[in-house]
Amino acid sequence: MDTIVHRMDVKPGGLWLVEMKWGDNSHYQRVEYTEVAMPERLVWLHSSSDAEWNIISSPMMPDWPRTLLTTVTFEADGDQTRMRLT
Repeated sequence: MDTIVHRMDVKPGGLWLVEMKWGDNSHYQRVEYTEVAMPERLVWLHSSSDAEWNIISSPMMPDWPRTLLTTVTFEADGDQTRMRLT
């Protein structure tokens, strides 16, 4: 399987467009960043998409929500970092 990043623009309103390709098949995902507060927080809307980056239902799980709100926080803990994904 190959992962192809078509776009990576980590800023509010920016997009991460990624294609996971295996053989003649592809699965596309689209992330739209809504909040970028470096270094402590990232928030984005995560969706499956078609090859033109339009949001679609998940081809593998049709009852899955079309868009997921994802929040990741980072917190320094000595010489390590704690990460929380919700």
